[in-house]
Amino acid sequence: MGNLKITGYINGQDENGNGMVLFPEFIKFHDNYSAKDRTMLLGTINSLGYEYMGRIESICTGNYEMTNDALFFDIRGGLQRNLAIYGNGDLALNGNVIGYKCINAEFITTSNTINI
Repeated sequence: MGNLKITGYINGQDENGNGMVLFPEFIKFHDNYSAKDRTMLLGTINSLGYEYMGRIESICTGNYEMTNDALFFDIRGGLQRNLAIYGNGDLALNGNVIGYKCINAEFITTSNTINI
């Protein structure tokens, strides 16, 4: 967005609170359609002294027979590797890790590459 300076916020939500809001520090997307309460925040968010770069909330309050997934990746076609998530740092979950295969990876910081 270049040198755009926002001193307030730009509200693109409808009368039910669905839509996008552009704040100076982050973007908020919200959808409360059919009793699904889904919100995604992206940017430099500070909530009660705890800073984070993004947040995804999805609370299904109705009787659904569907899955409630937060992120979906479709990364394929690479001849050497197809990584959906790549980076440095720890991963903390209050839940299960589900997959078909687990491979140990060795990060080489000097060349910014990964060996699998």
